[in-house]
Amino acid sequence: MAIWLIRAGSHGEYEQKFVQEGRVYVTWDELNLDLAKLQQRGELTSEMTQRYSEAKPKAVRNWSVRSGPSPTRCSQATSWCCP
Repeated sequence: MAIWLIRAGSHGEYEQKFVQEGRVYVTWDELNLDLAKLQQRGELTSEMTQRYSEAKPKAVRNWSVRSGPSPTRCSQATSWCCP
């Protein structure tokens, strides 16, 4: 089982919402995407490249890596916590 550390906003402003709903959301503007529907991390990188076309490729890659575990590695049994 994996434990993922989740940042619930830059100041923890989403922590209560995440805990109450038992879900974690990516809270970036323009990223209105259901990550559960993605099969591979490359799909997330592609989606982010389209939405943030002005960003440098290495920045987009970094964001996609930080956006959580790949759907194939994350399961209902995975635990998460907010700092």
